[in-house]
Amino acid sequence: MVLAPPAPHQPFTPAERHRGAFGNTTVPRTPHFNIAVEDKHWLMTMPPSPLPASILPELDRAYSSRWESLLAVDEMVADVMAMLEKNNVMKDTYVIYTSDNGYHVGPGIKENVTSNQPVLNIDLAPTILALAGVNECNQLYICKCQDSTNNTYACIRHIGKNANYKYCEFRDRENFIEIYNIESDPYELVNIVDETFPALKAWYNHVMKRMLACKGAESCNFIEKE
Repeated sequence: MVLAPPAPHQPFTPAERHRGAFGNTTVPRTPHFNIAVEDKHWLMTMPPSPLPASILPELDRAYSSRWESLLAVDEMVADVMAMLEKNNVMKDTYVIYTSDNGYHVGPGIKENVTSNQPVLNIDLAPTILALAGVNECNQLYICKCQDSTNNTYACIRHIGKNANYKYCEFRDRENFIEIYNIESDPYELVNIVDETFPALKAWYNHVMKRMLACKGAESCNFIEKE
């Protein structure tokens, strides 16, 4: 069974019983909130930058409404769990709570364990197949992303013993590149592309091309082999 409520996507309209529940909740004013930038992609630097103060109340209203719209989702989840318990099928049921922005789950992850490793939605399919005892997916049912050829940017997260970087390429008229040291700059305030050794940038570009073209675990697990 799959349940896919639209909340908290636009128009993020909360149930009447939940209106005002997060009326005092505002957009977090983190270090990278509404600042003028010059070392970012043109989408981030296009005017008005920063946003005028007159727009901020609307941002806060939308933000609190999104939180309020999720309260009905919480109730739905509670009802589903209660029904599983009532019908004595909880022991035979796997519940995966996720969103279209990703979820921290992967093959081999034990229950009640928290992992700081980055994951993607692509981890969901092999997780479900592993739970079902299926070794490989039937060719007839291979997932196809209809928008996969319309991506104008791609990123690599490089995490190692002494590395925690993010590398992004934008395939547009600027061919813009971003590199961030996530360890020292978690809010990605400073694009260090001009400070990065050319050899390292070339290596990231090489890895990016290979990752965009590879398919399957054997094909994509090439970094350790080289």
